Amino acid sequence: MTSSSPEGFYEALTQLVYEQNHVDELLIGGDYNGRIGDMDDYIPDIDEISPRQPLDHVHNPHGECLINFLKDTGYAVINGRITSEFDNFTSISSKGTAIVDYVCCRHENMSNVIECKVVSMNDVICEVNSSIPAFQPETISDHSIILVTLKTGEELLADGSNAAPDEENEEEECGKTWEQVGQPKPVRFKINGVKDDFLRSPEKIEELTGLIDELLEMKLTQERLDEWYGQFVKVYHEEMNSFYKKLENTPRSCKNYFIAHKPWWSDDLSESARIVHKTEHLYIKLQKENKNANNAKKEFLTAQKAFDKLVKCSKRRWQRNQVFELEKANMDDPKAFWEHIKLMRHSKKSTIPAEVYEEDGVSVTTDPGKIVDRWARDFRSLLTPPPKSMEEKAFVEEIRV
Repeated sequence: MTSSSPEGFYEALTQLVYEQNHVDELLIGGDYNGRIGDMDDYIPDIDEISPRQPLDHVHNPHGECLINFLKDTGYAVINGRITSEFDNFTSISSKGTAIVDYVCCRHENMSNVIECKVVSMNDVICEVNSSIPAFQPETISDHSIILVTLKTGEELLADGSNAAPDEENEEEECGKTWEQVGQPKPVRFKINGVKDDFLRSPEKIEELTGLIDELLEMKLTQERLDEWYGQFVKVYHEEMNSFYKKLENTPRSCKNYFIAHKPWWSDDLSESARIVHKTEHLYIKLQKENKNANNAKKEFLTAQKAFDKLVKCSKRRWQRNQVFELEKANMDDPKAFWEHIKLMRHSKKSTIPAEVYEEDGVSVTTDPGKIVDRWARDFRSLLTPPPKSMEEKAFVEEIRV
């Protein structure tokens, strides 16, 4: 759906909304590039819906088009209306803060929304790396993520998730072990491929069949579904414990936001990223409290520019060192040169996949006999290609004789 004007875009979007009018619930979300400020997204005295509590009080022409679309279709913005204490600016950049990203739903479905939470990208990166240290960004998006929690069936998807996070204790939570934060300790296994009889013993098949039958017959509530999932996880873990060897887990702290896995990453970059996160929090907090945030904004922008500059410098320094080492190895030790080339590859496979395509070019076979025959035929045609003309064919026959 593309259009050169916002009016054309919303006309097409309105048509799509009406085409999906038969569905029970439909949410529309994204970057609208429009600021609606404190404008009403409903018709007062007619639509029965609670007002929003906007953080951004600026509106622009794109925002006015969005408001007209919402009033025409009976949709309303969820941001700032449901759990407004979790609302936040969705765009944080050197130009300032704004709300241009929204999630919208029908008026009658607004009661199905449990929570709407805006999370900045810095918060997402820190949260992910606190449990799975695997990502260090080269650049950070200036748009935030909007998380919407909905009711399903008769129960809520989450209990206790509506409690506001305690920002003062956020620093205290970091650095604790899994047991101290009340989470199960992760278990790692050494797996070199799934064994053929994994989950295929008569006992396990009987257990899994019983669980599937129970799932098909049960009344789906969140409590019953959680209980069923716990039983399934238990069966799966028992099988893992009996088939695979556990790996030793070193104590992992939640404090390790940024554990370097990129060759050019350093402790300085980790510290710089933490400073960006800290200054961004302070800047947003002052903005929400309608306080003078000029100094906080300058500190945030300075920290962000310093982080971007440090990333570029670190990458260039590492690349320059790689080039120097390759040139030196190429002159002094050719064997070491190829070892360097191997290390620069993004992935490495220790074995060649034992599979080939069938004659139809679609099906895949793992039969050793067919694999060997296919390889032999392909290599034979590669080394001795068929003659292209009758003269070549006659010449080949003459040589063979």
